Amino acid sequence: MWVLLLGVRTGRGTGMFHCFLGSSGRQVLLLLLVLLHNLLSGVWCVITRGILASSVAGDTCEFGCDRRCLHTVVLVTGATRELGQMLVHFVQCQYSTWAMSMGKHQSFVPYAAVLLLCMHMPLLYNASPTTPMFERREADRLALLDIKAKMTDDLMLQVTSSWNDYLYFCQWHGVSCGCRHQRVTVLNLQSSNLVDSISPSIGNLSFLRIINLSNNTIHVRIPHEIGLLFRLQILNLANNSLEQQIPASLSLCSNLRVLAIGNIKLIGKLPVELGSLSKLVTLHVLSNNLTGAILPSFGNLSSLEALQMGNNILEGSIPDSLGQLKSLTLIVIEGNELSANNQLEGSLPQNLGLTLPNLRRLSIWENKFNGFIPASLSNASNLELLEISMNRFSRGMSIKFGKLKVLHWLGSNNFVGALPSSIASLSNKLEYFSMGGNGISGNIPTGIANLQSIRFLNMHHNQLEGNIPASIGLLHKVQEMGFGEIPSSLGSCSSFIRLLMHYNSFEGAILGSLSSLKAIEELDLSHNNLSGEIPKDLGIIRLLRNLNLSFNDLKGEVPTRGVLVNASAISIYGNKRLYGGVPA
Repeated sequence: MWVLLLGVRTGRGTGMFHCFLGSSGRQVLLLLLVLLHNLLSGVWCVITRGILASSVAGDTCEFGCDRRCLHTVVLVTGATRELGQMLVHFVQCQYSTWAMSMGKHQSFVPYAAVLLLCMHMPLLYNASPTTPMFERREADRLALLDIKAKMTDDLMLQVTSSWNDYLYFCQWHGVSCGCRHQRVTVLNLQSSNLVDSISPSIGNLSFLRIINLSNNTIHVRIPHEIGLLFRLQILNLANNSLEQQIPASLSLCSNLRVLAIGNIKLIGKLPVELGSLSKLVTLHVLSNNLTGAILPSFGNLSSLEALQMGNNILEGSIPDSLGQLKSLTLIVIEGNELSANNQLEGSLPQNLGLTLPNLRRLSIWENKFNGFIPASLSNASNLELLEISMNRFSRGMSIKFGKLKVLHWLGSNNFVGALPSSIASLSNKLEYFSMGGNGISGNIPTGIANLQSIRFLNMHHNQLEGNIPASIGLLHKVQEMGFGEIPSSLGSCSSFIRLLMHYNSFEGAILGSLSSLKAIEELDLSHNNLSGEIPKDLGIIRLLRNLNLSFNDLKGEVPTRGVLVNASAISIYGNKRLYGGVPA
């Protein structure tokens, strides 16, 4: 009676009748279950305990096979050891999900094992060495062994120590199988110290949906055979040393959603065929040596949300076809002065903020873009990061900052004139604000103190005048600041780590209240018109490691206290009226 109730009370469990048998066999199986109960319940109690221990340890399909359980299966079913391994793994895999839904009804557990055995007896037929299903599983096992053989490093052998004849291959480290067909669906060996090459046999794992071999030292090339994996959804090979071109055959993986092949020393041009991957959501090719242009065919990637192509040697302009990608939220095509630089040029589409309404991040710094910064970016109300510095844009900016309510990072260049009052209306989430190296003049708006989340504020290398407003002392979260004459209220910004005011035209004295900045490590006041003496209290700032007061109009004796006695930590060149101190 309880057995029949079990089929009714766990709807998810009854669905498993249809894994291998049609619904017409359900009543027959239940009757068979009752007849076999007295014979098998005691035997399968041992198996149930092994299964329950596995389901408590985790809800995946990677379980150890208890030898007693395996022996029992072999005795009851007459199966070979290998088929017994497969059946136990399969029952465990199904049971773990089912047991989670049973909750407090753990008293049904002894019956569950018997029910699962009866349901999945057809496995023994499908796993027979004479059936095509067995041959396909064996092809998966042999492909995995060939992958192991191509990576013969001692560390690799440790990682794949479980890849042996004593464990069913679906239980090998880094391998996951589907519960129904027992075919390999996931190969996850990230950060496993893998070396050498990826075997072409990976193309024989035809049920693969996820490949993650990131953060290893694999080299040679990306196998063309990966293009045979039409079920593949995620391919992550990032942070390796493959040093070859992107194979055009990847375009045959029609279900691919994530292609992450960044930082693997790829060369050559982007294959035009990649534009056919209509389900692709993320394209990550950062930090390679790719050349050529961003292809117009990428406008066909209708599902694309993230385009990351920075730190390459790309050239040309951004194709207008990218404006068709309405789901695009992230564009990263920035350069990097420590490696190869993109050489993209031309102007940005002036309707950029209109055609990409969901854009959240636009990072194109260190390229050769020219023309005007699109005013339509004001309409990109979801914009969180805007980094367009180190380009060749025409002077002037007409973005209405007050509309960017969720912006938390702003970096720009070639901004001229006074800062608009709308700066004060920027998002209260703004944490990074950099307009260094522009042509900004005039005073700093007092409303800038409204940016209560700001941590980095950089406006050096401008033509600012006057004083920093005293209200800026209300920015208690700021850690790094770069501009202007220091007001006395700045001493209340106790979280300061860096204060950079170099290359401006500010006047006045260095205030002793700076000694209140207990966390400050770097203070650069060079290349201004500061006057007066160096405050002695600067020497009591314990964490201060770099003090640059050079090229001002300071006078008097240099104090000999704290950092001021460390010749390698202080620079006072260009102050002709200073004397004394520690010799350089």
